[in-house]
Amino acid sequence: MNLTALALLPFTLIASSPFAVAAGKYQKTPEGLVAAIHADDLAGVRELVLSGVSPNRLAHPKTENSYGDAYPIESASAGCRTEILKFLLGQGAKPNPPRKKGDLTPVHYAAAYDCSEGIKILIAAGSKFDASTDGDTPLIKASYAGNMKSVRILVEAGASLRSVSKDGDTPYGAANVFGNREVARYLRSVGGK
Repeated sequence: MNLTALALLPFTLIASSPFAVAAGKYQKTPEGLVAAIHADDLAGVRELVLSGVSPNRLAHPKTENSYGDAYPIESASAGCRTEILKFLLGQGAKPNPPRKKGDLTPVHYAAAYDCSEGIKILIAAGSKFDASTDGDTPLIKASYAGNMKSVRILVEAGASLRSVSKDGDTPYGAANVFGNREVARYLRSVGGK
């Protein structure tokens, strides 16, 4: 994992968190749902959602391994849990959960971790793929990280090549800053500057 992806890590819950309980079962709370997602436990996620845990409730993990609040769809996007992502969206999870202006979107997380299949799923569900977090769009995040598959998908979806990051970088410039030559060449070939 490169430093850019590491810096974007929104939170980490492990299956041994206080929100996981014995025999692969989880507390019937948003925190338990996020723990099941982090454990890549589709059956556990399914059981929790079908028992009434909302996929649209913000989880507030209170463990030493937690980096902040998270919506289940953000957890699935950051972990590239595509089957869980599809299930959550099929159960009514909002592709654009309510966040403050400037917060990362599910597509930002998927792009930063090169979850190309997740990006496709989210875009098809109507997630904002060109949203800015103080200038950093998913395309800029993917360009900084050198995630070629994600960059291609976002460009093909219509992401702006002219957006500018909080550091003054366009997607092309972001790729160059971290020496991601293949991404930079591609962005230049499609009109990036």
